[in-house]
Amino acid sequence: FGSLNLLKTLFTSAFGDAFVPYSWFNANSSVA
Repeated sequence: FGSLNLLKTLFTSAFGDAFVPYSWFNANSSVA
């Protein structure tokens, strides 16, 4: 699921930079 989260983060990045930090943190939490 790590790759899926990464893709989601990239997709969100294209949508809004403001949401990037949250998604990245969420993905990091999942991986950790």
